[in-house]
Amino acid sequence: MDISTSALAEGVVRNAAAGTTRISAALLTYAAEGVASAGVHRLVRRILEADIRSRCSRAAVQVAGVGHTSGWDCLAGLFVGMHIALATRDAEPSGDPRPSVPTAQARVRG
Repeated sequence: MDISTSALAEGVVRNAAAGTTRISAALLTYAAEGVASAGVHRLVRRILEADIRSRCSRAAVQVAGVGHTSGWDCLAGLFVGMHIALATRDAEPSGDPRPSVPTAQARVRG
């Protein structure tokens, strides 16, 4: 099954209200628009830049430390989203081996 990251984001937003709390649904909607905390953006940047392992790990630990389980939930969502983006990267016409990330639209909430 081939799925684009935008189709995934649309599906998550469409179903979030029925499947989670209002706060989580709002956070998922923001994430689909590229809005996230500075820590999440830092982690994604470290991963995409293939940053040295310790800096990437440090960023992941900071995200994991948010809330009771929210940080871990966020890490799980990032993992799934990046997995899908990497799985579909060959379908992108740019030929760039990295997944496309809406950096121009990415905004930090904070």
